[in-house]
Amino acid sequence: MATTSDGPNTVLAPVALYVHFPFCLSVCPYCDFVVYGGRAARGPDNQVARFVDALVTEIELRGRAAHLGSVYLGGGTPSLLAPQDVARILAAADDAFGIADGAEITIEVNPGPSDRGDLAGFAAAGVNRVSIGVQSTDAGELARLGRRHSATDVVTAVAQARAAGIPSISLDLLYDVPRQTIASWCASLDVTLALAPDHVSAYGLTLPDSDGDGGDDHLAPTAGAARWRERARREQEEDRAADMYELADKRLERAGLDWYEISNWARPGHESRHNQVYWHGGAWEAVGPGAHAYDGIATRRWNAASLELYLQALEAGRLPLGGNSVSAESVAVAESVVLRLRTASGVNIKELGDIAEWAAHSGLIEPTAGERVRLTRRGRLLSNELFERLMPARDATVPQMPIEIRRATEDDWQIVRDIRLTALQQAPFAFGSTYERERHFDEQTWRGRLSNCDGPTFLAFDADVPVGIDGVYVEDGEHHLVAMWVAPDARRSGVGAALTQAVIDWVAARGERRLLLGVAEDNEPARKLYESLGFLLTGNSEPLHSDPSRLTLEMGLELARP
Repeated sequence: MATTSDGPNTVLAPVALYVHFPFCLSVCPYCDFVVYGGRAARGPDNQVARFVDALVTEIELRGRAAHLGSVYLGGGTPSLLAPQDVARILAAADDAFGIADGAEITIEVNPGPSDRGDLAGFAAAGVNRVSIGVQSTDAGELARLGRRHSATDVVTAVAQARAAGIPSISLDLLYDVPRQTIASWCASLDVTLALAPDHVSAYGLTLPDSDGDGGDDHLAPTAGAARWRERARREQEEDRAADMYELADKRLERAGLDWYEISNWARPGHESRHNQVYWHGGAWEAVGPGAHAYDGIATRRWNAASLELYLQALEAGRLPLGGNSVSAESVAVAESVVLRLRTASGVNIKELGDIAEWAAHSGLIEPTAGERVRLTRRGRLLSNELFERLMPARDATVPQMPIEIRRATEDDWQIVRDIRLTALQQAPFAFGSTYERERHFDEQTWRGRLSNCDGPTFLAFDADVPVGIDGVYVEDGEHHLVAMWVAPDARRSGVGAALTQAVIDWVAARGERRLLLGVAEDNEPARKLYESLGFLLTGNSEPLHSDPSRLTLEMGLELARP
């Protein structure tokens, strides 16, 4: 994972835009999305207005010529937005990307009276589809899930959406909920179908691990949420969940809602156009804390989850921190097959390779038109087993390069300059003065720095292609690691670790006691890299030279005891 402010521009123009609104009146214990509740969401100190300003700025910064067929406002609870803010966001998206005539514009809605929002106002702003978070209509289940609404609220929300003239209404349900029974699930389906929705999503309750290590695009769960998940996980049952899915599939089909993706059913013409972009490999842009984008080929980009860092960056006129990853070609191909196989349109049987015979014999796939196959109901229930077989070996996603490390010479100044500039183009301060200064990093500057440096500069090569630099200097008798620069497409392949180890070995060979370095407080991937090599936080910090509002944390590695 590479921590960046932007990441490479998507190769394909996006056809969809996801907008993440990270606020809820209260945060449900099972929720794994980037969500902030309490004072951040309501009251005199709420951050919503400040966030909308920042969001519009991000849309403007990421904008490029496109033809958006869908815009999806998710969260969080975007129905907390005022209609004028929804209109402002959509206008910014239209100015920055271009929204096609007749595009699908969805907003997620909580059905409770305090957070369902102004549905008529949303319709006037351009919304033509709502996704209402029902989850359950059983009062006990709703209470256990931390939901704030009732079954009556769901009925009211649907009626208001219809009265507002919103032409497509989707209802979301959860099954395999703690202490849920087949009878209570049937009751939730009864209420749902009585409302004649155009679309239904039914998801098995997923309870992520509670270790707090979700990456920089997630927030660590609270201690209470972690305990809730552990208890709930013990109450889930695979067989009961399978029975609930099969029951829902049969009842939804009888009601005229056809399954078109493992967890989604719709009346003809009401399939989610936005989600189909995800499943069929289209390019989409995404804005807001924790939002993920995809270039339609192999690169995923995300924003970091921190709300305050997101706001600070955009208020300073620069893109927020985040990261990107590039799938190996074999992985990208397999991911495409897996995503399309989730849908009723399926895939060409040849795309399953040697697994096709096993899948057919096991009753997981069935023929459709021509050479296409799709999942059977049994296949949908056991899809994870099939998908795991389709994915290549784990190490194919992060190919290890034959890295060669050598010490730089004065003649290597151009190599150093090129690597620094390539890395800087994706650094948090790429659009500021640091990048402009480095553009003029010339031979005289390099020779001067090399001659004044107390330790060597190391270069990393992959098949004779320079991919990284690092070095060491001495200050007040302490050896420090120079800021590392690694070419973006090499960050996931061990270059950083190899360069750091070269410096460690050089310092250790001199009999020195320890090696120090500085890492930005929000650069979690770099900190994890250094921790894997034995570095620990010393407790010292200072403002980051390129952005004084952020801190540089000092880390140290003890090489030998005094």
